[in-house]
Amino acid sequence: MDAPSPSTPLPLAGEGGRCLNGLRVLVTRPEHQADPLCRLIEQHGGVAIRYPTLVIAEPRDWKPALAILDRLADYDLAIFTSVNAVDRALPLIQERGGFPARLDIAAIGQATARALERQGVTRCLRP
Repeated sequence: MDAPSPSTPLPLAGEGGRCLNGLRVLVTRPEHQADPLCRLIEQHGGVAIRYPTLVIAEPRDWKPALAILDRLADYDLAIFTSVNAVDRALPLIQERGGFPARLDIAAIGQATARALERQGVTRCLRP
């Protein structure tokens, strides 16, 4: 089976929900986070090909990151780009007394917004 071109719309799910029927799907999520997406692809008849392009790791030197967190009051907006960002940064922010009252907080997507909410951040701009 030939893969569709980027401009070819994928077929809609049929009775069995197997809309990916044999399509190979490259999954670039970090290795430790790929399983749910790969299972979903396979449940819909696709072949998940794992190819992690990111590694989530601790910084070699925390000083620059901590210096930014210590100056949060100097910023107008803190944007969280992923659940990983929430998981890494929020404990450090909370250790430093939390977010300044006038700092707006944004999440790049719904999963990131939910991660913030689970940590008690309820005032969050979101798409």
